[in-house]
Amino acid sequence: MKIFMKLFKKIFDKKYKLFNCYWSDLKKSFPREKYSKYNGKIFPEKIDLSESNIYGYSIRIMLTEESYLIFRIIIQNYYKIDILNEKQFVKAGIALAVTNEFRGIVVNLITNNNDLLIEIDKSNLYTPPPWIVYPNEDPRYLGSLQGEIDYWFYFIWHPFWNSLSLEEKKNYFRKTKPNRYWANYLMESPIYKEKL
Repeated sequence: MKIFMKLFKKIFDKKYKLFNCYWSDLKKSFPREKYSKYNGKIFPEKIDLSESNIYGYSIRIMLTEESYLIFRIIIQNYYKIDILNEKQFVKAGIALAVTNEFRGIVVNLITNNNDLLIEIDKSNLYTPPPWIVYPNEDPRYLGSLQGEIDYWFYFIWHPFWNSLSLEEKKNYFRKTKPNRYWANYLMESPIYKEKL
């Protein structure tokens, strides 16, 4: 029977490289009976995976070093795992992969633990700004974004920036100190201005 199951997995079950496991492993780790709807803050964005029979929420977020330390403590408190040592794991109720992308730390999380989601929402995690992630880019010449920078702006930066109030944006500027071009771009660009 074990040989049949291994053969079945190889032929029919797709391997999910990010978490280094099979889809069937994710389905077992996130059963329907452990799932309940979650309506928290809009950032970090939580994608409900229940339609794919993985009963949990997916979060993909790039974190500043300070926010990563906060996130690390939250995971340690709930799962007794140090994500500095274990950067990729799947257990009942959590799948986590920490990667180095876009010149920073990206956390990929699936969980059905609503208490964990509440704690993440309360922690006010921050994404590093574009002038740190892309130090050689001048926003006056960005034009139509494509490739990696387009992905980063659309999936990493926009959800974070658009979740902030005007006062929070001003505080973020005080903390991260953009040059005037980036400050003008983020406050005056039609992409962002309509969200204010």
